Amino acid sequence: MLKDIQNIICNISKDLKISKEETQNLIIPDKVIEYKIKIKMDDGSLGVFDAFRVQHNNTLGPYKGGIRFHENVNQQEISGLAMIMSIKCALANLPFGGAKGGVKIDPKKLSKNELQQLSRKYIYEIYKNIQGDTDIPAPDVNTNPQIIAWMVDELSQICTEPFSALTGKPIHMRGSEGKVSSTGKGGVIVLSQFIEELIEENISELGGVKLPERLLKRTKTKKQLTLAVQGFGNVGYNFSRIAAEEGFKVVSVSDSQGGIYSSQGLDPIKVLKAKEKSGSLAGCYVKGRVCDDDESEDISNEQLLALDVDVIVLAALSETINKNNMKSVKADVIVEMSNGGVTSDAHEYFKEKGVVVLPDVLANAGGVIVSYLEWVQNKQHYSWSEKQVNDTLFDYITTSFKSVLKESIEKEISLRNASYKVGIERIMESINIRN
Repeated sequence: MLKDIQNIICNISKDLKISKEETQNLIIPDKVIEYKIKIKMDDGSLGVFDAFRVQHNNTLGPYKGGIRFHENVNQQEISGLAMIMSIKCALANLPFGGAKGGVKIDPKKLSKNELQQLSRKYIYEIYKNIQGDTDIPAPDVNTNPQIIAWMVDELSQICTEPFSALTGKPIHMRGSEGKVSSTGKGGVIVLSQFIEELIEENISELGGVKLPERLLKRTKTKKQLTLAVQGFGNVGYNFSRIAAEEGFKVVSVSDSQGGIYSSQGLDPIKVLKAKEKSGSLAGCYVKGRVCDDDESEDISNEQLLALDVDVIVLAALSETINKNNMKSVKADVIVEMSNGGVTSDAHEYFKEKGVVVLPDVLANAGGVIVSYLEWVQNKQHYSWSEKQVNDTLFDYITTSFKSVLKESIEKEISLRNASYKVGIERIMESINIRN
């Protein structure tokens, strides 16, 4: 993933006639922090885990980015994700730079006590690098408001203003209304805006390539579009739920263990309840099980990606669609809710086929936008209503989408390249103004 992102930035920098030195500044992180976290395990042994924080670029403002707990975390991945955050914040026109953090661990194997120790130690070890308005972490993969609450509590013992130092906090700890569902909601807004533009502006080509006839026909006749969502965590669930409320038909969802499919459509709220009751998605929604639905069947994650649906939503991990499985994808639109969900090889293949990829830096920007709004509320010592948060999120997302769509059509480039181009131009404009 890191190499893919670096190549995109290098290619766009050439088009923008950015010097090699300036391009290197866009690629090389400002700071890479690597350290070991040591905690006492419940069995009395010493647990030692690799931890990272990468601060990529703060040209536009304080570093901003989540903290993930995952067994595949490494320095290269975190560096790539921090780079994505810099472009994402610039594209969304936020006064933030990019960062990302993580711990190499499977949190599902930890007890609550061990997880709390890990969370507190992570923030304790890096607090000197994030305090004030230097760097503002948030939740990411396998982290949540509870973990952020432990981190805030740890910071409160060593800092005078811990609340604005992290976002994604629980509401009672000065978190923001609408934050939990913000990433999924933002993705649905991007998808809906795209469909709306196809209809209202009669768009038949994008990035210089003709769009699939099926997509054009179904949108013009306002047929109900079908969705398959890979990844049923916070982002995937909220995307599914909100998309269903907006009139899309969610026919399949999956988690790491597998998924379920129903041509008649699924109710994401019922699916979540069934998953919580049975412990997994696979088998929880079929005849004789929790939801007792004889129209549903179990499927694998690879089968989900190959379903004959209008839209596939990637809400799991990076590089989900790659050169090994890209030709099996039948969907006309792919929503990249996970960072780097589609590899560069697959992006090029889909561009030639006219398949639209709504890129990560645009599609999943809802989370960092509402993180910014939470930060603003903390600074103002004032809480906004959920409606105010959602309305402001909508404004930010739609403005970003329209700027990307305009760039894609005018320059005949993919939505991904258009997104990076807009983001890089904003970073460079800030640098030029300072100089």
